[in-house]
Amino acid sequence: MKKIIILFAFAIIAILPLSAQTTTANDFIGRWSSTETTAQMVIWKDVDGSFQMVVWNKSDGEELEISNLKVENTVLTTTLTTISTKWVIQCTFTITDSRNLREEISGKTESTLYWKKMK
Repeated sequence: MKKIIILFAFAIIAILPLSAQTTTANDFIGRWSSTETTAQMVIWKDVDGSFQMVVWNKSDGEELEISNLKVENTVLTTTLTTISTKWVIQCTFTITDSRNLREEISGKTESTLYWKKMK
């Protein structure tokens, strides 16, 4: 009976139409790192053409929560929140050239970070 159920499951999976997200070279914006921080990030466009971003801490793997992501011309603004400490960071990323970003941090502390494109 177990073999029949497994065979039936495989048959159902085989007849279902499977589709994957199609991407173009312009959808992947890049993977970025900075020598001034332990964070790394990836920026891309989703299937609807909206910008998406993930930022994580390399040292402990903690992902930062992203909200209020806005893109205008060569400027990306967002709010990052560390989940463990609830520390909120207001960030403005500006493209300086095809391989570099400048990040202006505002809030309790103000700082400027520079990011290089890894891929």
